Amino acid sequence: MNEWSISQDDVSRTLHLSAAVISPGGVTHRPGGLLAEGGKAVAWGERDAMQQQHGGDAAWCDHGDVVLMPGLVNAHAHLELSGIGPLPYGGDFLAWLGDIRTSLASDEGDPDLQAERFKTISAAIAASRSAGVDAIGDVTSGHAGWVPPRMHGMSIVSYLEWFGLGPPWDVIALAGMSADSDAWTGYGHQPHAPYSAGPSVYAAASAAGQRGLPVCTHLAESHDEARFVSRGDGPFRDMLEGIGKWDDAYAAHYGQGLSPVRWMEPYLRATPWLVAHGNYVDDDDLSLLAETNTSVAFCPIASAYFLHEGHRYREMLDAGINVCLGTDSVVCQPPEEAQPLGVLPQIRFLYHRDGTDPDTLFRMATMNGRRALRLDDMVRTLLAVPIDPADATKPLVQALRSDAPGRGVAL
Repeated sequence: MNEWSISQDDVSRTLHLSAAVISPGGVTHRPGGLLAEGGKAVAWGERDAMQQQHGGDAAWCDHGDVVLMPGLVNAHAHLELSGIGPLPYGGDFLAWLGDIRTSLASDEGDPDLQAERFKTISAAIAASRSAGVDAIGDVTSGHAGWVPPRMHGMSIVSYLEWFGLGPPWDVIALAGMSADSDAWTGYGHQPHAPYSAGPSVYAAASAAGQRGLPVCTHLAESHDEARFVSRGDGPFRDMLEGIGKWDDAYAAHYGQGLSPVRWMEPYLRATPWLVAHGNYVDDDDLSLLAETNTSVAFCPIASAYFLHEGHRYREMLDAGINVCLGTDSVVCQPPEEAQPLGVLPQIRFLYHRDGTDPDTLFRMATMNGRRALRLDDMVRTLLAVPIDPADATKPLVQALRSDAPGRGVAL
């Protein structure tokens, strides 16, 4: 069935039937059904029971031999990079960043370039929904203009990315995050990382979080970041000096022997944060992340792309940390991946590489992501994956073992 065949403009209530359905709580009904009303899934259950209870006053849509599950959540994405496409990584992160900056020329003040970037983001959102993604946490420069919180039927949380270790480089960030600023109404805020945004920017973001806005950052992503924060030197310090954005007065905020997570402690304690990556954390960091109700967006394929050595996501979960999943960007995805903006490839990657429990992966890709993005629990897009109804294997396991692309089903 075509994913756009059922429109809420045509019917108000639709009964979706399939070989299996998995509810948001992870309960499998086989065969199953779900009722959609007003563009949202409102009831899940066994097929016969759903037909008896709702079949008389709802349109029917039989999806056949698939498992239907809630659309997945991409909690950390850079959609405006989607026009670049996959790039090889040579092992030098700063050189890679330089390639990205070159590929993504600034469009500030150029309406044609801004329109083109907005078109790129819009197409990426549509492709995400076609891959069965229901919500996205998107990091943006803001140059593309306003991206609405619901676009192509999806929930979008847009985080404006800010830079500046201190004056004068933090002026724009502080103005943008000010309580008096209405220029970015509706956006969340993201200080880029501890090596590119200093205490003043993180404090302003924390204040925005206390006003109810979502806040996130890149954190504990690399060894070089840890070196810069702990010792105040290394490649990131050299980079800042090379572009004229380092002042010796900043040194007082770095080189104190702290890990990136401990460096962020005042801000983590001020408001709930979503931190992206968390590739390098110790036991003390885990304790602080759990204590401060911090969410971690783990981007597994991107982590492998950047040659990071493992990730403690399962230990984070055991510690009570809300770990969700992200794609990072198309740039980091394999060139052969048919759905680089989908989250299904991310959970399949972890299932095959780590043997992670399928139910754990399901929670990471659904409810954990919604919690991290501060979204409601309403499902508006489904993910459909082919299964064999005659196979006694759990439908979720069949979906993870398969290499068939997922399909978005709009409610």
